[in-house]
Amino acid sequence: MLDAELGSDVMAFDQKVGKIFQFLGKEMVKDALDEMYNLRNTYHNILSENNVRGLAFACLVRKIDGELMEDFSVDNLKTILEKFSSWGLEIGHVKNKTTDVKKN
Repeated sequence: MLDAELGSDVMAFDQKVGKIFQFLGKEMVKDALDEMYNLRNTYHNILSENNVRGLAFACLVRKIDGELMEDFSVDNLKTILEKFSSWGLEIGHVKNKTTDVKKN
């Protein structure tokens, strides 16, 4: 999530914040607010330990062991991911598959 939304180092974060200041300097307030909103959401997801890509993947699950999945709350989606993890599904595999789906 950090790589995709925020960057993988301090310099990438600084560039994000710098972009907000550039928008403000050009009086592009709506663009600056959009960037701030995105930054806030990313920060919230990090602190809440929400794996957005993983949660999106869990939303695609229709049945587990014949049981229909009908509860799409964040807590239940995390439970689904934990179950998959206990069965040996690795996050790297999920990332690769969701990237393939996103491309297509």
